Amino acid sequence: MGAAAMAPVDDRQEARLDLARFYLARQRPADAKAVLGAIVDDGGLSERDERLSIMRAAAEVGLGRAKEARAILAAPSLRLPSEAALWRAAAEAEDGQTGMARVSLKRGAPALDDLPPELQARFVGLDVTLALDAGDAATAAAEFEKLDVLPAIDGVAQRDLVRARLAEALGRADRAIASYESLAKRAGGAAGAEADLRGVELGLKTGKIDAPAAIDRLERLVTGWRGDWIEASALSRLIQLYADAARWRDAFSTLRVAVQAFPDADGTRALQDKMQERFTDLFLGAGAETLPKLDALALFYDFKEMSPGGKRGDELVRRLADKLVEVDLFDQAADLLQYQIDNRLAGAARAQVAARAALVDMMNGKPAKALEVLRKTRQADLPGSLLRTRLRLEARALAETGRVDLALEIADGLEGPEASRLKADILWAARRWPEAGEALETALGSAWRAPSPLDASQRSDVMRAAIALSLAEDGFGIDRLRQKFSAKMADGPQASAFEVVTAPIEARGDAFREIARTVAASASFDAFMKEYRARGAEEAAAAAPSGAQPPKA
Repeated sequence: MGAAAMAPVDDRQEARLDLARFYLARQRPADAKAVLGAIVDDGGLSERDERLSIMRAAAEVGLGRAKEARAILAAPSLRLPSEAALWRAAAEAEDGQTGMARVSLKRGAPALDDLPPELQARFVGLDVTLALDAGDAATAAAEFEKLDVLPAIDGVAQRDLVRARLAEALGRADRAIASYESLAKRAGGAAGAEADLRGVELGLKTGKIDAPAAIDRLERLVTGWRGDWIEASALSRLIQLYADAARWRDAFSTLRVAVQAFPDADGTRALQDKMQERFTDLFLGAGAETLPKLDALALFYDFKEMSPGGKRGDELVRRLADKLVEVDLFDQAADLLQYQIDNRLAGAARAQVAARAALVDMMNGKPAKALEVLRKTRQADLPGSLLRTRLRLEARALAETGRVDLALEIADGLEGPEASRLKADILWAARRWPEAGEALETALGSAWRAPSPLDASQRSDVMRAAIALSLAEDGFGIDRLRQKFSAKMADGPQASAFEVVTAPIEARGDAFREIARTVAASASFDAFMKEYRARGAEEAAAAAPSGAQPPKA
């Protein structure tokens, strides 16, 4: 420092270069960079001078600015010098380019003997580390022997860490774990943090540490160590352990931290892709059957950015709408489906999802909104089954909004058992009891003579027919229904309720009114749910590849 300060003007730049070299050898890169900057500012040397450029790059590497160092070393004049190759290797290793760093180290080997012992130790240690990263234990062991005659690289702890890594590479797991544990407890800084990370990883690999203990240690590590590859690797391992333990909220929250802290790291991007697949599996794969509905909904709304794009993303949203419907969150389900209709879909797919959205609106008591959705997505050349579905929904919605005659016209234009059931539902919704009772009895057909028991839908229709005939004060109709279905209904859960609603009209009381209210509410909802699930099964079957089994709706 005295020589640099007192040197004559003609000798000042060389004295300052000597001071910068001293600072670099003593691992004081900030001081070295300041001296080099003063040389340039005083016009002593150009920034493109070879000696100055190499030292500037070395200072940037020492400050952890690998990209800046590589930019300096990219100059054409620095492609061949061996010393430049050594610092290029250090910058490439810092950037995670381990393969390129090994090549650069080999090119820089001729300059190694001319460096101060401290810097020689640094690059030999780097060679050992890169060989270990590449799984080249033989080269790592050979290079490590050179460190015995050189100063400790970055202190004794760093050398002990390299020795522990070498023991691990040579298959001496117990010795390596003991060394890692010792370093993690006594060493501070990067060496202690890396030892803790590698100890956890090797402990998991050998079964010496279980997953809960590993999670606890990694959580403490990422709390106390920030900003470099050690944190990135610890976060990555922690995310995997959380996911394996089905701690999904912890996994995705930690992933969000990793993406924010290390957005450009290759490992982060790969982990993000992997976790996106696991997120998708929670809604479309095996996880869809095990994750509680409310937990799945909360995860989706909290981590929407994990949703995949394209058709799988569309399918995920529709499956999520199913979960919302099952927990009676109709407004949210309708909003999701409406977004798909407005922004994601076209053609028959849009009309199909619109039918599901209209059905959700009907279940939510919003028939006018259902009609609007169907109207806006009306188009020609739809498949026959989809067209019939939309017509049935339109007829139901019209009936709910008081346009019963128009709804019946649509029902009369349809064919088959579904048309009879639709007509009965419309008349029931319109409270036209005599016609509703007759239509429901017609829809039941000869079910009373069939050898098989009535299913849930048929039992519901019998109850509704009895209530409608009773409200129409059709005593003969009630007697006829009782004679037909008393034996069938006696074996079901609604046996006592059937006795109440088919009792003589003059005997009706509070019990009848309560049953009528319950049947009126549940019958309509159950019909909607049945149709909603049927629509979901059809869509899943249409979307599934040939030979694949569609997921449960």
